[in-house]
Amino acid sequence: MNIKALAHSTSVTLALIVFMTILGEQNTAFKNLLTNIGGHHWIGKGLIAIIVFVGLYFLLKSILKKGGEQKSINMVVGVTILSGFSIFGFYALHTVGIL
Repeated sequence: MNIKALAHSTSVTLALIVFMTILGEQNTAFKNLLTNIGGHHWIGKGLIAIIVFVGLYFLLKSILKKGGEQKSINMVVGVTILSGFSIFGFYALHTVGIL
């Protein structure tokens, strides 16, 4: 198992999920596309996320060499925190009517 490839795949997939979530709330056509993919927009996002994660992992595992795993893990933590703040901020602004 290539930890760096897993970490990078996780970070990209997490950022993609945040992007799709915000875009889906702002763009009805995109939300409908996600619904058409999986019957519900959550399922559509999940299917896309699985495909991206697995595909990216297999692509990166042959490119990224071992070493520096801790930096990659720290990146996942950072992306997770930023993603949480992004989703929270979006919905907070959306709730008060700014977005």
